[in-house]
Order: sequence, then structure tokens, then C-alpha cells
Amino acid sequence: SLGIHLFDLTTGQDRPFLHRGRHVYGRDPRWSPDGTAFALIEFAEGRRVAIYGLRDSSLRVAVPSTQDEIRTLQWVSPAVFGRLQLAFRRVTGPDFASYLVDPDGSHLQRLAYNVLWSFFSPVRPELLTGGWSGPDSLGVVWVDWITKDGIVWGRRLTKWLPPP
Repeated sequence: SLGIHLFDLTTGQDRPFLHRGRHVYGRDPRWSPDGTAFALIEFAEGRRVAIYGLRDSSLRVAVPSTQDEIRTLQWVSPAVFGRLQLAFRRVTGPDFASYLVDPDGSHLQRLAYNVLWSFFSPVRPELLTGGWSGPDSLGVVWVDWITKDGIVWGRRLTKWLPPP
């Protein structure tokens, strides 16, 4: 069947994940750090970031439906900013950027602009990002340092060398 499935690796059992009797459709499912829920980019009247609880079949919407394309979903450890958060990117529309949001949908913060991808460090307020390098349009990688207020305060360009 279509939709998200849960696979038991010890028994080989495959079962579709249903919420209130309906299949859940989306991509990039990510287990919560405690394994009691998963977040995903859900296809629901556009795209939204949803969190499904496995014990109580709960649904929380961290980012409401939008027509913008959402990618690169990641849980951000409490070790980074003192509370569990989700990071994601909007890759189309006027809000093209990386974002942080609390699982309950509060504290939405825009972080970086014009990035192709981004991933948080599991232990420090650093965001690894990839994007373009100005006039030559070559892909480059940065490490951005982020304050507790979500402000990017420094950027270090990694060394890029052309192929030999």
C-alpha cells in the first residue's frame, strides 16, 4: 500500500502507519530522539511538517500547510539551544531559507538565506550549509555559528579547490 510504513527489523513485519484509519503520505520521516514519535514532511493540502506520536496516535502540526516546497527535515538536540526543535528548509517561494521551530509550532525562526541544504550539529549551535559562491556559481560549504536568538553571527567558508 501507499503511504508511510513501519518495518519491524526483527520480525520482518511491515505495517502501514494509519492515523485515525487513514494512510499518512509524506517524505523524510525522522524518528524523535526518544523514539516515541516521528516527524515528516507531510503531503496535506500542500506541504506541512507534522509529528505523529506512536503511543497515543497524536498529531501535532509544527509548520502549517504551505504551497512552498519543504525539505531537509532534522531534529535539533536540546544540547544546541536548550530545547528540542526541528530544522527544515523552504526551497521555493519568497521564504526560501532555513528555519527552526519548536515541535508545538512555536518559536519559528528564519536562519539562513540562499542555501541548497543545511544540517545542524548534534552538540553545538553550528549549521552546516551548502550554496552558491557568488559570480562563479560553484557549490561551496559554510559553517554558520548561530546565537540563542537564532542570529547567524559568523560564517567560515571551507576551502574549495578545482579538480586536478
